[in-house]
This record gives sequence, C-alpha cells and structure tokens, in this order.
Amino acid sequence: MIASFILLGLGIILLCLFLIDKCHKYSVRATFIKTLVSVCFIGVAVCSWFYSSKENMNIFGIFVIMGLLFGLLGDILLDYKYVFKEEDTIFTKLGFLVFGIGHILYITGMILCFYKLNDDLIFMYVDKLKPIYLWIPFLCAGIFLLAVILLEKPMKNNYGKMKPIVLAYSYILALMLSIAASLAIMYKFNNWTLNFMTIGGVLFVISDLILSGTYFSEGKERPVDIITNTVTYYAAQFFIAFSLLMLIV
Repeated sequence: MIASFILLGLGIILLCLFLIDKCHKYSVRATFIKTLVSVCFIGVAVCSWFYSSKENMNIFGIFVIMGLLFGLLGDILLDYKYVFKEEDTIFTKLGFLVFGIGHILYITGMILCFYKLNDDLIFMYVDKLKPIYLWIPFLCAGIFLLAVILLEKPMKNNYGKMKPIVLAYSYILALMLSIAASLAIMYKFNNWTLNFMTIGGVLFVISDLILSGTYFSEGKERPVDIITNTVTYYAAQFFIAFSLLMLIV
C-alpha cells in the first residue's frame, strides 16, 4: 500500500514538470514526462491490486489495469498531434479511439464484477429494482450525447470531420460515468471502489469538456486551460487506479 502512495507522490512531481514544459511549448520531452506520469498511475493500480486482491475481484483489477494501459497509449497519441502537426487528425482520431476502448474496459469490469456478482454479503446493500440500475445509465448517456450535439455551436466548437468519433466517444465516456454512479447508488455508496470510479468518471468528463474547447474551438488553449485539463485528467486516472485499493474496504 505504501508503494501506491509513493508512486502518487512521484506522479504529482512529474506532472508539475510536465505542466511547466507544456505551458511553454510542445515537445517530445514533454510527452516523455507525461508518459512517466501515466506509468505512475498504472503502477498505483498494480500495487493496489496486489495489496487488496480478492479472488472474486481479480477480473476487475485486470479490466482496470488494461483500461489504464490504453489511457497511457492515448496520452502518447494525443500529445504527438502537437509534435507531428502534419498528422494531427490521425493522432487525434487514434487517441479518441484508444481512450474509448479504455472506458469500455472499465464499463465491462464494473458490470461483470459489481452487477452480476452473486455474493450475499455484498447484495445486502442492493435494492430489488436491480435492472433499473443498468438501463438508466444508457438513457443518461444518450441525454449527454444529445447535449453535446445541441451545444456544439453555443459552445463555439467545430468538430468538423471529427464529429462521428467525438460523438461516439462522448457516449462511451458518459456511459462509463453513468454506470459507475448508478452502481454506486445501487450499493448505497457503501462500495468505495465504485465511489472512486464515479469520482474518476466525473473528473474525466470535466477534463474532456475542457479539452473539447482546446481541440475544437479558438482561444481556449491558454495556460489555465492546459493546467485544468491536465490536472483533472490525471486526478481521474489516479482515482480509478486507487479504486483497486478500495476493494479491501
């Protein structure tokens, strides 16, 4: 458990170094430092998983760690759009695709381990209206997607050729948050793994809303935008990583 917090501290230090670099210019060096921060949240997840691993939860740890690995790859791809500007669209599309796969892995892990789990000690918290907790998130994600479509012009965004993948990613991201929150409610907030996944999902949405302005609007790439986007993103990933430590709670 100590190793998880050491890696968190190291990640915070590296994140500060990355922000100093990124606010001045985009470079391979900045991308390398950012990759090291991502390695830290993966390390936190692995250490937390080994410390708190339960036989019936091993599969959840696998899905989370795989999702975080896709997050690391997404970090690299999205930063390379600034380093190799002639391939901007390709790297952006690949980044969205990879992050989307990561969220699908989180969704799958949560459903398999917390919705379908047959454990009387856990289901002492669960209501009889169980199916509602799975179907409502799909509706909520659809409402979020509709909001993204309707608010494109009011928010002065222009998705252009990226619109299909932006909309697909938006739905998957909203679904990840909705399922985490719905399952947390189902367990009456007594499951801290799901609570942490929900917090991570909220921070992810905030980060990506800021990022949409940075990518698809003008005048929204100020240092404050870069810092808030990056800090909320990494906070999300560390909360998701530490959700594995919460398996013992």
